[in-house]
Amino acid sequence: MTAIPNIWFYEKVQDEVVTAEQTAAFKAYLKGKIEAEEAATLITADVHQETLEDTTSAREINHELCNLWEFIIDVILSWPSEHLNVANLLDSISKLPHVDRTGRDSLEITMDGTGTVRDSELWQDLPRFWNLFSDYWHSLAGWPYSRPEIRAEEGANSAWTNINSFAAIVFMSGPFAGMPLLGDWGCYVVKKATKSDYEPIESHIPSAAVWLRIAGKELGHFYSTRYEGTLMWERWDGWRDEYKRISRSDIVNIDCRECAAELAALMRRSL
Repeated sequence: MTAIPNIWFYEKVQDEVVTAEQTAAFKAYLKGKIEAEEAATLITADVHQETLEDTTSAREINHELCNLWEFIIDVILSWPSEHLNVANLLDSISKLPHVDRTGRDSLEITMDGTGTVRDSELWQDLPRFWNLFSDYWHSLAGWPYSRPEIRAEEGANSAWTNINSFAAIVFMSGPFAGMPLLGDWGCYVVKKATKSDYEPIESHIPSAAVWLRIAGKELGHFYSTRYEGTLMWERWDGWRDEYKRISRSDIVNIDCRECAAELAALMRRSL
């Protein structure tokens, strides 16, 4: 497992993304010196204090929240070895004591699992996190079509795979397991990775692989309940057959061919 170097944290503090106290708590958590629950309390302490002050506006709180989430998303995009730790940390943050903001400005409007639209709650709903995470996901989903330089392409490939890997982990278990937004993303990636005629599948195949390795059965169940209809499994089988074809094709490199063969096998086991 690759440890996050101190210089990386130092640069985040210098850029005023997070404070030295927040990075110290985060590093202590990653090193196993404190538990996720304590890390969650320490990392959110400044934001929590602001929420208790009557003079602090929702805009100011959202600014601090976005800084915190930006830092955590940077870890997600750059350090996949820490994905489980980050998922557990977010789980702990979502379980912090509820902050009653009755009669005060809304931080964000959300829709719960029943379709009810309501104000986001601190900390249960992780206000602003999912919107920001979604912005990053959609931005990375669009990068292959701009065909950047090779060096930038490699970095974007890695970030695209990493953000999908984390989404699959959160989709599989924890307080946000089965979130429709994440399930839709997984199905999108699995589908895109089969379109060898007109899609940059070299960028999508590794991302589809992490989805099915981590949450294959959960994604298969989501697909079967989300997209009911006579053509549902016909489409799923069609994607699997396309992976088999790609695994025997010379239009992609050997790594992609091997990955496509694995995907075909994983899709069969996900039914």
